[in-house]
Amino acid sequence: MKRKKKIKSEGDDTVTGRMNFVKSIQMIEEQLKRQAGQDSILYNNAWMGLELDTNTPLLLESISRLASSHTQAPTQPQRLKNLNDIIFDAQTCNDTYHQAIEPLVESAGGTYFAGKVKDRERCAFKVENEYGGDARRLVDVIRGAGVFTSCTDMYKMVQTMESTSTISIIRCKDRINKPLESGYRDVILNISLKTCEDVDPQVAELQLRLKPIHDLYAQSHRVYEIQRILPDVEVNQSKIGGGTFGKWNKRKKLSLFVLICTIVALTTGLIVGLQTDKGEFNNSNPFPYPSSQSWTQVRHVPFGNEWHPATDNLAGTDVYGDPNNDSLAWSINFKDAVPNYNQFLFASGDGSVWLIATVDAVIGSNYGAEAREIISSSTSDEPYVAMWWNWPLYEEDPVVSIRDSGAGARSLYVYSEDSYDSYYLPSSGADVYVRNN
Repeated sequence: MKRKKKIKSEGDDTVTGRMNFVKSIQMIEEQLKRQAGQDSILYNNAWMGLELDTNTPLLLESISRLASSHTQAPTQPQRLKNLNDIIFDAQTCNDTYHQAIEPLVESAGGTYFAGKVKDRERCAFKVENEYGGDARRLVDVIRGAGVFTSCTDMYKMVQTMESTSTISIIRCKDRINKPLESGYRDVILNISLKTCEDVDPQVAELQLRLKPIHDLYAQSHRVYEIQRILPDVEVNQSKIGGGTFGKWNKRKKLSLFVLICTIVALTTGLIVGLQTDKGEFNNSNPFPYPSSQSWTQVRHVPFGNEWHPATDNLAGTDVYGDPNNDSLAWSINFKDAVPNYNQFLFASGDGSVWLIATVDAVIGSNYGAEAREIISSSTSDEPYVAMWWNWPLYEEDPVVSIRDSGAGARSLYVYSEDSYDSYYLPSSGADVYVRNN
C-alpha cells in the first residue's frame, strides 16, 4: 500500500499527531514506572542486608540528629555573584576540597570518589530551570562521594564529620531514614572547607553512600534522568504539540532524534528487560592473546577512578597519549591501525575479563539497555547477549559489560569513556583491540 504524504495543515492530522505523541509519552512513563518498581525491590533487599549490622541503629540516630541540627538552605557566599564566578572558583579550589575530604573517608573505612567540577551546560540548566536564575543556590559544582561497605563504617564517618575542625556542615539531607520513593538511600551534606584560603569558601556537596545500594545506582539514575526530560502530558494534553513541545524540547536541549530513540527503545520494553538474570558466570574461558589472533591494540586506560578519556563514542577518531607508555591513557586512530576492522576485543589489562563483539553490535546503532550479542567472553565460549547502553543522552556511552549493565561490580564492565567515574574499572586497567575478521 502506498504511504500517504504528510499534510502540513493544522487540521485533523496535526491533532492526531499530537495525541499520538501524548500516547507515546504515556507509554514511556508506564515502562519507567515498572522499571522503578523493580529498582525499589533491589534497593529494599540491599537495605535489609545492611540492617543486620549491629551499628545500624546508631547510624540512623546520628544521621537524624545531624539532619535536624543542620537545616539551613545553602547558598554560595556573596563574593560569588554569578555562574562564572562559581565555576572559576570551583576550578581553583576543587583539588583542595578533595584532598581534605579523602583522608577522612578513608580513615572511616570508606572509598572516596572525587567528582569533576560540574560542567557549565549542566550548571546553567539547573540555575535556569531549578533555581529561578539564582546562581548562588547552585551548591554542587564541587562534589564528591564516600562509599562505605557497612553501616558501621558510615557511622564512623558521621562521627568524624561531627568532630572535625576543618569542615563546616551547612545542611544535611537525611535520605537514610527517609529514602526516596525508589528506595534509594544516602546522605547528602553541603559543606564548606574551613582551611580554604577564602574567607568565605565555596559550598560543596559530599554524598555518603552504602556500597550495596551504590552498586545499583547507575541503572536507576538513568531511569531518573529519562523521567526528568519527559514533558508533563497530564497538565493539559491539548497543549502538547508545536507550542508546548517546542518550548520543552528547546529547554531540555533534546533533539527530535533523541526523543524518537527514547520512545522506540523504551516502548519496545528494552528497559524492562534490564534485570535479566543469566546466573553466575565463572571467568574460565582463556584470554585470546592478541599476538596469536591478529588483534591490534588501539586504546588503553590504566587503573584509576576514571574510564577512557576519549569522547568519540568508540568511533576510533580520538588520538592522544603515547602507546609506549601504559602508565597513562592513550589511543590511536582505529582505521589507520586496521582498515575495515569489524570486531572489538575489550579486555582488562591482565586479560582476566574480556569479550569479543562485532563493531555493529557495539556501535552500529543507538540503543538503551538493549540486549546486544557477544561472540565470546571470559565467561562463555558460546554467543550470548547482555544489556548495554549506547545512548545519545550520555557522553560516557557506549557502556559495554560482560553481564547486564546496572548490576554494579557484578556486571564486569569492560568499556566506558568521557573519563566516566561511576562504573567499575578493572583493577589492571582496560584495553581495546580491533581486527578485521
